[in-house]
Amino acid sequence: MTPRSWPERLGGFGLGVLLLFFQMNATVAWVGLGFIILAFLLEAPASMRRLAGNPLIPLWLALLAYIAASTALAAKAFPDTADEQWKSLRLWYGILFFMPVVACYIERGTMSLPKVLLFAGGSVVLRIVTHFDDTNPFVGERVGFGLNPIATALYMEVCALGLLVLAPRLLEATVAPPWLRSLTRILGPILLLLFLEALVLSQSRSGWVAAGLVFPPILLLRYRRALAALNWRSPRTLATVALLLAGLGLFVRENAEIIGRRLPANVAGVEHAIKGEKAEEADTSIGFRLLMWQVGLERWLERPLTGWGPGSTEMLLTQSKVAMLHRKSGKSLFSHLHNTYLEVLLKFGLVGAGLFGALGAGFLLALWRGWQAGLLAADLAWLLLGIWGLSLVWSFFEFRFFHYEWRNYCMLLGAVSFSLSSRLRHRQPTFWRPHPAGQDCARPL
Repeated sequence: MTPRSWPERLGGFGLGVLLLFFQMNATVAWVGLGFIILAFLLEAPASMRRLAGNPLIPLWLALLAYIAASTALAAKAFPDTADEQWKSLRLWYGILFFMPVVACYIERGTMSLPKVLLFAGGSVVLRIVTHFDDTNPFVGERVGFGLNPIATALYMEVCALGLLVLAPRLLEATVAPPWLRSLTRILGPILLLLFLEALVLSQSRSGWVAAGLVFPPILLLRYRRALAALNWRSPRTLATVALLLAGLGLFVRENAEIIGRRLPANVAGVEHAIKGEKAEEADTSIGFRLLMWQVGLERWLERPLTGWGPGSTEMLLTQSKVAMLHRKSGKSLFSHLHNTYLEVLLKFGLVGAGLFGALGAGFLLALWRGWQAGLLAADLAWLLLGIWGLSLVWSFFEFRFFHYEWRNYCMLLGAVSFSLSSRLRHRQPTFWRPHPAGQDCARPL
């Protein structure tokens, strides 16, 4: 194995710091990113050559240019919001600009993909341990471990899915010493239960909906061959299935009160908001969302192609005639629409949404092509697909753009896909065509 240069080791160290603190501490996470950027600059010629051949770079550059142009035009058209427009530009660039830079140090193997996932999951465990006493779920308080419970729900369900999908890899690791495998068999179920219970106690309906829609198909697809090979008449199989169903039933029974109280709480508000009757009855989180989405759609239709600029949402909500969305001072109660897709449409119009959608499709295509080409093991491919699914469903109900941990999460998820597309360009003449599995494959991530 070729010894790694010290800039490469520095980039790997920075990646580890960023992963461990991406949702723990903004300053430390940015220090880790700073190490990655420094390593990138120290190897600038080689780094730029690697980026130049990445087939997603043209889409990425087009999106960066469009966001900058949209910001400049909005700041000129709405001078009262100029500061907010430029601030939003910096935040969007904080997500997008460094994705390929971080991807370089995943692609080059300074940290394998399983280690990337392990470090990120370790960050979530670290948050639980350090903030365990911050909340008291026994008095009905929503659990967030120092974060907004809505964000906590997403990170907990991602970790839970990771344990479920990678269970065979974790339990059957042949390179691990026996004591570590034994420890994994003990801690794995405990952590899984902790993640799932935290998801329930977050009382985040968006997280519950995402888990309900994504977990079943991903797990069935992940284990379809194992399920087909089972002898369903075997006493051992029947006992295992009975034990799993009993555990699931006990979990649901113990949490039935929380789920039953939380889910129907906003039914009346939804009905009144949909009918447009008794707006005061829409005073629930879902009722407010529906009102904001209505305002957002109406204002987007006024500028459907180019949108209003990245920092215009609060201004548009303040200008709305819906009294329930205003403070006594007349300003809006909310700074965003609690819907990522509608936010992108409102800010950047159909053109910007198309660029975001094209880059997202490229990320998913990189995942698919990486699996086809043998660069990505099947369990890792299903897990990444599940993470994307959870994030996309969750984003329909939330918008965490103003919070550092969400921007870091998006940057890291995009960087993994960038790294796959970079490695694929060496293995096939064109990124957009399938590659025969196993042909001229590099070491799997």
